[in-house]
Amino acid sequence: MNDYRKGAFWDEAMEIVSNIADCVSVLSDAMEAMDKAQKRCREGDFTVGVFLPNGDYDVFPLREVKEVRDEYDVYDEKNILMDGKLLVVCNSDEVVELGENRYLTGALIVMDIDEDGNYCSVTRESIRNALMYQEFCITEIQVDGMCIPAFRLEE
Repeated sequence: MNDYRKGAFWDEAMEIVSNIADCVSVLSDAMEAMDKAQKRCREGDFTVGVFLPNGDYDVFPLREVKEVRDEYDVYDEKNILMDGKLLVVCNSDEVVELGENRYLTGALIVMDIDEDGNYCSVTRESIRNALMYQEFCITEIQVDGMCIPAFRLEE
């Protein structure tokens, strides 16, 4: 009798199950961070996602981002990514153009807009989209002989 738990099929199946478990864990952690950030919001504040090209991310009230990141006011470039599913702001000084491609070497701040066009707290869907974007668009670029983690900005 053949043991189906041996061989390439079993190894592939277990790798897929492991990848799914990792994704569920990451998404669960992100949702927990979002819930905690929402509890720290004050009146007039809203939550944003902060994603770094080294793979780190968290969710904060915008007020906390402004307190920690002195340079927040220079987050002057807005991008709509993933076919309109993701609104992000970044510092245009941290955008590098190499050939026809644009890369962000700094923080990507994910925001949402309500039906009136005002910024509002990120949703679970926005965070999920940002995690997908982070998974597929983090890369390394070489600038002056140095390898630098970056987001590939899609147009």
